[in-house]
Amino acid sequence: MKKKNVFALMLMLLASAMLTFTSCNKDDDDDNNDNKVPEGVIGKWVSEGANVAPLLVNFLSIKKIEAEFKADNSYVVNSYTTENVKVTFTGVYTQTKSGVGNIWTITLIQSTPTSVTSEGIFEITVTAGQPRT
Repeated sequence: MKKKNVFALMLMLLASAMLTFTSCNKDDDDDNNDNKVPEGVIGKWVSEGANVAPLLVNFLSIKKIEAEFKADNSYVVNSYTTENVKVTFTGVYTQTKSGVGNIWTITLIQSTPTSVTSEGIFEITVTAGQPRT
C-alpha cells in the first residue's frame, strides 16, 4: 500500500472515530453562550484518557483530542499522540438532527492537513454533574 493511501486511511479512521462524541466531554468553560444551549455539536469538546476511542489509541497512538465546532460551521480539531506530536485538522461541517432521539448526522469537509470528506452520526448525552454550556 502506498504511503499516501495509508495516510488517507489513518485520517479517515481519525475522522470516523472522532465522531463518537458519546465518549467525549463537553468543555464547560465556554462562557459566551448567553444562556442558550448550543445546537448539536457546536462547542468545545475534549476526549482524553479512557474517553479516546480504542481505535485511535491502538493504531494511531492518540492520547488526547480537542475539538471546537463553531456556529459558523467551521471546525478545528487538535490531536496529540503519546509522543506529544500535535496534528491540527480544519474544515467545515454540516449537521442535521435525525429525528431519532438525540442522534444527529454530520458531514465533515476537511481542508487541512489533507482534503477529506467524512460522514457519520453522533449522539450527545448529558452526564449528571457536567452541564452543557
